[in-house]
Parts: sequence; C-alpha cells; structure tokens
Amino acid sequence: MELLGDDNAPFVAIGENGGSGTASITDGAALRIIDLGLTFIDPVTGRTGSNLNIGDGDGSTGIVDVDGSTIRVESTSRSRLVIGEGTGAIANMTISNGSDVLIQETASPTTTAPDGASVTVGRNGPTATLQVTDSSVTIRSEADFADFVIGEGGNTNGSATVAGPTASVELDAFTSAEIVVGRNTGDLGRLTLSDGATVTADGASSRLRVADLDRSTGIVTIESGASLHLLGPDGLAFIGQFDPGTPNGGDGIVEVTGAGSALSASRRIEVGQTEGVGSSSGLLLINDMATVAAPEIVIGAGGIVAGNGGTLLGNAELRAGGFLAPGLSPGTLTIDGDLTLSGGTLELEIGGRDPGQFDVLSVLGDVFANDPFRIELSFLDGFLPDVGETFEVMDFANVVGDIATLADIDFLGLGSASAFSLVFGDNGRLLVRADAVTPIPLPAPMLMLLTALAGLLALRRRTAGPLTF
Repeated sequence: MELLGDDNAPFVAIGENGGSGTASITDGAALRIIDLGLTFIDPVTGRTGSNLNIGDGDGSTGIVDVDGSTIRVESTSRSRLVIGEGTGAIANMTISNGSDVLIQETASPTTTAPDGASVTVGRNGPTATLQVTDSSVTIRSEADFADFVIGEGGNTNGSATVAGPTASVELDAFTSAEIVVGRNTGDLGRLTLSDGATVTADGASSRLRVADLDRSTGIVTIESGASLHLLGPDGLAFIGQFDPGTPNGGDGIVEVTGAGSALSASRRIEVGQTEGVGSSSGLLLINDMATVAAPEIVIGAGGIVAGNGGTLLGNAELRAGGFLAPGLSPGTLTIDGDLTLSGGTLELEIGGRDPGQFDVLSVLGDVFANDPFRIELSFLDGFLPDVGETFEVMDFANVVGDIATLADIDFLGLGSASAFSLVFGDNGRLLVRADAVTPIPLPAPMLMLLTALAGLLALRRRTAGPLTF
C-alpha cells in the first residue's frame, strides 16, 4: 500500500476517534506514507508531514502486526509513528521476523520548516505497547531531531520491548537524538532490551532521559547481552530528573544485568539530582558481569548506584545525598577508573567474616577524598564481629586526601555503644575495624517476657509433674 502526498500531510490511522482498527502487514508486503512537498498544516487535523497513528483518540483501539514486511513514513517536514494517543486508548504494534520500519525526515532545499522524526509509544493517557523482535526500527532526521518516547503527556502507560540478536532501534539525527522513558506527571514508561538487541542514539547531542519530569516513572531493563549506546560528541544519560529548573523530578530505574549487557554514553551519566532546585530519585543497578561506561558517572542527591559483579567503566563521583552500594546482599562492585568522594554515603553490608560475606568496592584507579562523607555499615542476620576484627571493604590504586578523617561511620544491626574506624591495609586496601561491639538491647517488654519464661521454666524444674493452670 502506498499513500503519496505532495504537501497535504498524508496519514494512516488504525482505530480512530473511539473506534477500533486492526491491520496486518505480512509476507513481504509494504506500507509507504510519503510527503515530499513544502511544509503544510492540515486545517482540520493540525497534522503536518507524514503520519502513522495506531489507536488515535480517546477510547480508540488499534492493533498492527508487521511480520516479515516493511513500513516507510517519510516527509520533508515531520514524520511520525504514534502508538496510542488519548485517554483510555489501547494500542499495540508488533514488528517481527526481519521486518524493517523507517520513520524519516528527509532534508530538501524546498523545506521551509524541518521538524524531525519521532516514534511515540503512548501519549496523553492511553495504554500502549511496542514489541520489536529480530527486526529493525530506524528513526532518522536529516535536518532536525529524532525522538523515541515511551510514555508522555500525563497518566500514560507506555511499554516497548526490543528482543533478539538482530533486533535494533536506531536514532540518527542532524541535531538531537533522544530516548525518553516516562516524561510527565503520572506517566509510566518501560523499555526492555534483551537477548542481544541493540538501541543506539547518534546526533550532535544524544540523550537517554529516564523519568524526565514532574513525578513521572521510567524503567529501563538491559539484560542477556543487550546494549544501549549514546553516541556522538555529547552523549548524556539522566536517570531521574532531567530539567534542574523544575521543582519535582521523576523516579527513574535502570538495571543492566548479565554478561555482555551494556549501557554507554560518550560524555556523562547522571543518577539522581546533580544540579538545580528540584528533587528526584534515580537507581542504577549493575549486576552479573554487566558494564556501564562513560567518561563521567555522577551520583547526585537521591541517586543510588548499586550492584553485584558489575563494572562501572569511567571516573565516578559521589555527591551529597547520593548513595554508592556495592553488593546488594554482600558482593563486589568494580569501578574501572577513579572515584571522587564529594559527600554522599557508601553503603556496605556485612554478614560474616569470610570473603563473599561482606561488600567490597574495588576501585582500579585512585580515590579522591574531597569532602566529608558517610560510611553506613549494615550487619546482617545477627552477625557480631569481634573487637579488633577488620573487613577489607575497599581496594584502590591510591588515595588522595584524609579519607579516615573525612569518613563518618554509622551502623545498623548493632548496639549504639559499638564503634568503628578506618585503617589502611597492605597493597591499597581500606579496612573497617571494629573498636567496640555491643548487641542491640532487647526492648523492655521482651525482657519482661523472657524473665517470666525463665521463672516458669524454673518452676517446672521444681515440680514433679506438669503445671496446671
């Protein structure tokens, strides 16, 4: 099927204005929606460029299945694929078996207002899903931006899954290439990459924005050898709030897990609130031989970087209000670079004295202790260290600054009279030493109960038979 327009904003809608629609594009078929004329705004719909809309309008339902086939949406002004728009709309698009989808804004000397290319999964209140399996989606703008947005506009539930070794989503932009997962108030966006799938964003600026603004929620999972890369000269990932000028941020979660799984940014990754007046929360989990790479990795207020068996490739900075937690139940997190301590909290769990029973932060570069910071020790499962016992919780190439003086050590799971200090071991190791250890005292009601039970047992021993009440 081919829909050609010459400056008249061609569009295809599958399920519109409260109705339902279903489309199957299979067995090598092709759908092309192309407008290469000058910029035009439809006076009725307000659309520009070329558009493919699935589940378009309040209460609409749209389902599209693309199996071994192609879709091309192209314009010299704006090219859009929108999966689900409007309150209560339901939309689903499945792309599988080597299918190829291209959403492209084409540069032209006749273009008066280039306006980018975008794929949106859920806008303004619908429930929308996109499933890409061993197929490719390309979002390209030769004169402006390329966007891949999952959940925006408020109270939207958007979900996208990219799975399989030949599955990919590629953003290629003249200006900015942005992946947004959860944008506005009440939005929930989910992006899952698995089984060797790849997602790349390449532009003059490349962005991953997880839980962008206004109490949105964004969740990104990268597993089983999948990867997401922010290329170009200015690749940035924001987990939590993106705009420092807004009073309320979002709640962002990114989990990278499994050998070969990777997240990378060419410039910086920020977790939590790193600047501005707002507040947000961000969680970055790195587990089981996964890697997260960037020249700079900043953990700001409300940000947590945690994991077991994962590696940060780059120089990390822990700032006030941020948390760095190797292990997540005792284990090791590696930083292949330097670590700067500018505040924040290093969380360590200790469940025993043998290797593997307590957390270790392994820093392959230098540790710079610039400002006061906290070390919070959590003793698990009733474990009590001996007085004078030490735990090698950090190793490093070198330390710059008086880390032992700047660290404020707190603890959970022991009595308040316990005390700990930092000492240096051999070959660049930092140890926590137990200087005093007391168990947590039992509360008064528990003491009364134990006293009563002890008296009862003593009475039993003095009687020849069982007690009768």
